[in-house]
Amino acid sequence: KLEFTYRMKEEFTNYAPVGSSYGVALSKAPTADSYVDVTPKPTRTYNAALAFDPKANFGQNEAVQVEVSTPRAIVELSGAARANDTWVVTIDGIKRAEYKWLGTETLTTLKPTALEFIADDLCADLATWFGSNAVVTRVGINLTIDGYTSASPASFNVGFRIEPDSQGSASYVTTQLVELNGDVTTGSIWSLALNGAAALTYTAAAGESLADVARGLQVKVASSSDYTATVRNRELTITRNDGAAFAVAATPGTATGKMIVDASTQVKLQGEVAVGETWTLSLGTLPGLTAPQTFTHTVAFGEDLAAVATALQQKIATTAANAFRANVVGRVITVERLVGEVPISAAVGIDRDSPGVANVRAQLKFTASNWATAQLVGVNAIDDSVRDGSDAQVVASLDRQRVNLIRGPITVDGGIQVTAESFLNNPVMLPGENNFLIADGLLSSTGTQAGSLVATITDKNAT
Repeated sequence: KLEFTYRMKEEFTNYAPVGSSYGVALSKAPTADSYVDVTPKPTRTYNAALAFDPKANFGQNEAVQVEVSTPRAIVELSGAARANDTWVVTIDGIKRAEYKWLGTETLTTLKPTALEFIADDLCADLATWFGSNAVVTRVGINLTIDGYTSASPASFNVGFRIEPDSQGSASYVTTQLVELNGDVTTGSIWSLALNGAAALTYTAAAGESLADVARGLQVKVASSSDYTATVRNRELTITRNDGAAFAVAATPGTATGKMIVDASTQVKLQGEVAVGETWTLSLGTLPGLTAPQTFTHTVAFGEDLAAVATALQQKIATTAANAFRANVVGRVITVERLVGEVPISAAVGIDRDSPGVANVRAQLKFTASNWATAQLVGVNAIDDSVRDGSDAQVVASLDRQRVNLIRGPITVDGGIQVTAESFLNNPVMLPGENNFLIADGLLSSTGTQAGSLVATITDKNAT
């Protein structure tokens, strides 16, 4: 088996990526020295060329796309130290400080924990390398690299990694589907309690159906900032905005009514896989059992995230078909519980994944004397194996992946329509939506015309 890789910086010693920069200044003088974080955040990208490739997540990706250079940075260690892990700090992509934790070190009063021991050693290495160009200090498990102490502050990029470590991860979205059945009577009260909170209730009016009750409950759920709900006929689908698992207690409003709750969880594999590492998917415990249900797969040569997802789905199908139903699309596994209504608390573990982590914060320093002078932040693209593309056009916040967050009309025109009708057509609607006019006030009075039976209504505030 052969695998071909090619990286410019490894092939050409004089290669340097082409970067850019932007300036930052304050709008008013600070009363004390101020520090501004300019750490990049994850950005969503879309590659239309991969729109039909499930292995590439249909062209969608969300990751930190750039690295920045500033004269100051803070490295915050956290997690736990694992024996034989090497903690590495890089400056402009080059390893400048490292420490291999053996687990047999003697802790002292000044270094009472493993992370403080590691931080102290990294601090000493960095202080030696920077010399008079920056002051490196340690407070507990946090390192500060301050280049503003130099007469001519220079910008640098600070990176961090642990060797060995995994580049893979996973995210989760738990969904609860509530199906309404039975009869609806006038005045019957149907309720939902989400994760032990106070019940959300809906009182059925005369002539209403199960679909009306489902829509009424949807409105109540949507009033919470923690949950999102959609409705289709008499089925109500609820998700937590942070993707975490949650319980639903459903109470029908009539003796013949039923509210059937089905729990499912989406497991989205992310990052990159490495040959030989083992991925483990845990789906919590089943009724009557104490041990969690786990499924493992060891990455073979040539496999990617989609191959790992397929392997884990097949393990579920062959060893736990009586407890879970699982399907896979690309690198997303959807698991539905067949026994009980307890939500699925999914978790993905990777054997090489280090328990230690670090957060690097790039900063700018502003004082009463330089607040109005723009400081440059250097920007370089991160060299990874993801084909990001540049097709993403932001028309609304996509954090919750709902088109109803688009404000105002949006038109998707797929071609030239020379003789197209100029009048507005009926809009494309989500399940459960309607295009009814919204009430804009209250009737002022009602009555009949004198000498006839013609009814009249009056609205003085109609628009």
